[in-house]
Amino acid sequence: MRKTLLGCLLLVLCTVVGACGSDAPASPPSSGASTFSEPASPAPRSPLPTPRTKAQDTADLKKALVTPRDLGAPWVQPKSVATSRGKKGEICPGHVSATTKLPARPAVAANFTEGKGTGKNIATFELSTATDGESAGLRGAYVVDQKACAKYRDADGLYIVRSLEGPSSVTGSDEVLGAWAERIYYDKAHRKLAYARHYLVLRTGDVVTYVSYAFLAVDEDARAEDFARASKLAARQLTKNATVFP
Repeated sequence: MRKTLLGCLLLVLCTVVGACGSDAPASPPSSGASTFSEPASPAPRSPLPTPRTKAQDTADLKKALVTPRDLGAPWVQPKSVATSRGKKGEICPGHVSATTKLPARPAVAANFTEGKGTGKNIATFELSTATDGESAGLRGAYVVDQKACAKYRDADGLYIVRSLEGPSSVTGSDEVLGAWAERIYYDKAHRKLAYARHYLVLRTGDVVTYVSYAFLAVDEDARAEDFARASKLAARQLTKNATVFP
């Protein structure tokens, strides 16, 4: 009876303690540790584009500049064209263009005549680069030039009247930076028109297209008010620009 009671006490003790007959726990203890993951590395940044050099801009502008072939017959490119006399750099007596005060940019230019020989209509093309901020400067410069050179007598004794006029938009350009006409008269009363010049300055992207068309007045446009021919020349240049600066 005493042995039986002792055995029962041992059985109860083993049940409570849970360690009799075994040195290992019945189930593995929980470590209580949480899973930790390293933060993802940020994606590498794309390298910034390399700024274009003036030499690269100049090379592309030369490629884009029109040729006689682009303009079609009867346009030719002579070695030189007739120009008005006057002090170098002045666009009218005593005034240098306000555009010269703007930062210098890469530029290329070419002159053409509408047929061979003297006395032919002349077209001048110039391409340059400009940012949006510089475009505003160009517009302002042309306004200053207009005020300074509205009317004057040139070194050849001819009377010039300059006025802001022309198209407000040209197909293929983002904006018209400048448009004006110069009418050159033999007399002070401005009755005998010798010839006229139409100017267009257009911006497409970062490329500025300058076109000057000097021509003899014709009967159907005796006052030289029609910019159609200058606009057509500009359109040829804008088309060529698009092949180099898409």
